[in-house]
Amino acid sequence: MKIGMITDSLGALSFDDLLGTAAELGIEKLEFAAGNWSLAPFIRYERFNTAAQYADIGPKLTPAVLPDSKVWTTGLNWTIAPGVVIKGDYLNFQSTGRSNRFDLGMGYQF
Repeated sequence: MKIGMITDSLGALSFDDLLGTAAELGIEKLEFAAGNWSLAPFIRYERFNTAAQYADIGPKLTPAVLPDSKVWTTGLNWTIAPGVVIKGDYLNFQSTGRSNRFDLGMGYQF
């Protein structure tokens, strides 16, 4: 299983117990914070199609199927406090007429 896990959620466990819990859950990658903040860069390639097929709604009414979207995403997650992250990423669309974009967001785990 490839999954990310914020170790703050298991902070009450000893290091050995934390690793044991992650292994039991089948988690292959862990991110460890350094102090109260950490930086975690990432890159991702996706191919998706939200318009691969449509239900038939009648002749000349059913929309045409659209091609796949292919996008490279690169970004950075900046954990500024336990459970609080600022996220920035850039999406580069490869195969569609969609404009590339930059996203900025903030997340809170409670």
